[in-house]
Amino acid sequence: MKVKELIEKLSKCPDDMIVVTDGYENGFDNLIDIEIIDVYERKNKSWWDGDYTKRDISTDKIKCVYIHSRSMTNI
Repeated sequence: MKVKELIEKLSKCPDDMIVVTDGYENGFDNLIDIEIIDVYERKNKSWWDGDYTKRDISTDKIKCVYIHSRSMTNI
């Protein structure tokens, strides 16, 4: 994905929305797409855990922009 395409996609999202991406592993990949997903903030997480999870862990649901570099079917 090129910068112009990313800007076009992000310009359709609310300005105050949190942006998340995959974490922890190494290396770099091209961006595939962005989408709006629901996440839940992790409390008392380990250092290797991401700040958010897709599983409901009894915290408030947060809508965010997920920028991903792989198919959602791989997650």
